[in-house]
Amino acid sequence: MTVPSSTKLTPAAQPTARKRAYNTQAQPTPQAVRQWLPQSVLSRLALAVIVGVLLVQWVGNSIWVYQIRKEVQAATAENTDNLADTLNNTLRYLSKLPSNYRLIALEQLREAGGTRFYISLHERKLQVQPLPDSVLASLVIQRMTDRLNVEWAPKAIEVVLASPIDLVVRDNGTLLTEMPRYVNNQHLILSPKPAPLLVVQLEIEPDVWAYVAALMPDPFFLDSHNPLTIDRLFFQTLTVLTVLLMLMVIVRWITKPMALLANAAGKFGRGDRHEPLPTRGTREYTKLATAFNEMEERLMRYMQDRERLFSSISHDLRTPITRLKLRAELLDNDQTGADFTEDLDELELMVIGALQLVRDSDIHENNADVDINRLILRLVEPMLRAGHPIRFEPGQLATLSAKPLALKRALTNLIDNAIFYGKRADISVTHNEAELQVVIRDYGPGIDGDAERLFKPFSRLNHGREQREDGFGLGLNIAQHLINGHGGSLALANHEERGLVVTVRIPLA
Repeated sequence: MTVPSSTKLTPAAQPTARKRAYNTQAQPTPQAVRQWLPQSVLSRLALAVIVGVLLVQWVGNSIWVYQIRKEVQAATAENTDNLADTLNNTLRYLSKLPSNYRLIALEQLREAGGTRFYISLHERKLQVQPLPDSVLASLVIQRMTDRLNVEWAPKAIEVVLASPIDLVVRDNGTLLTEMPRYVNNQHLILSPKPAPLLVVQLEIEPDVWAYVAALMPDPFFLDSHNPLTIDRLFFQTLTVLTVLLMLMVIVRWITKPMALLANAAGKFGRGDRHEPLPTRGTREYTKLATAFNEMEERLMRYMQDRERLFSSISHDLRTPITRLKLRAELLDNDQTGADFTEDLDELELMVIGALQLVRDSDIHENNADVDINRLILRLVEPMLRAGHPIRFEPGQLATLSAKPLALKRALTNLIDNAIFYGKRADISVTHNEAELQVVIRDYGPGIDGDAERLFKPFSRLNHGREQREDGFGLGLNIAQHLINGHGGSLALANHEERGLVVTVRIPLA
């Protein structure tokens, strides 16, 4: 784009005070929670469904896991008590045998398979590597220790849970896995997964330690305390994902008609033509689509009737006003004739103003790519040649989709007001991912009171009437109507130093 030599552009770096002026209408910062909430109905329904399904799964699994763990703890406590009674009987039998018969009795028991335990006698306590602590392990160790202490206290007792893979069973360092096969087959579960062993060492008399390695009635009781194993978690996760996928499909199926309705309403609000909404689908959507199509048709007929009505008013009112003016000139009293003529002139201006409001606000055109910088330059070039001081800072946005004539009419009204009432104007164009902003600042007296009243038709400030008696007070109303037709907004605010700041926002999406 070539900038004419007469155009006065602001430099890249503006004074800080002027930069602050363009931010006077910044939107308030949303709350932190609202900022992270999804905006569409589809995403909100999906979030609610996902949270609901996950919450139900979590509560259900928590109750199920709690019940399973309670049942496992009760069964483990009962099995530990039974095992403790058996151990007490076995250790009592060994302690009452003469010392030279004990080893013979143990060897006979191993060969005959008459005991569920691996038992040996040593002169000292062996070092055993315990398994990591857990709720069930602590329960078993505590209950076994308490039951043994009833009969053997104050003798030294050690109770641990250990892995059979690296379990030392003799004072010479022999491991349990190195013992004869028949011993392992009777007392161990090494495949497909080793089962933990309960190891009890008790000093039945000085320098005589009984070493007992026993399997629990449920060899894998530690695993049963945690029902959420990998395979169960996998199938539960697969179930949840399948349910969520089906729910997402259903939610999208329900909300898709709403997206069509929102798109049609947006196009109708901007004045764009579109096909009627399809009336197929659920009963509720069919009723809604039918009502929307009928409403749109009625509004279109109303707008067409209004145009015809104002065209008729233009023709029907001007003719009698002209006749009344001619008759007023024939009155004998010149003062009375002048009063009649003045009233008729005012009535004619009101009719012209009303017709202008309808004509300028009802611009029917399709969207097109508009170069906003070039459009503003074409508007300010005649004013610059006329000697009006205007500063224009172009934006980096190349084009936007808008209605060219409507956007041109709106910006023309705003820039004309800034030049006429403020004597000079500063114009800047900025944008972000969501919207385009055009800021127009003048150096006039600004506004007093509520700025919203200036958007009403035929509303003017006192200094405006003093400077321009033939105005109608329609410029801001027409500009607001045209900007709103783009889905945008128009805001007015006094500058902190002097003048009025007009901010035009147009969404880019």
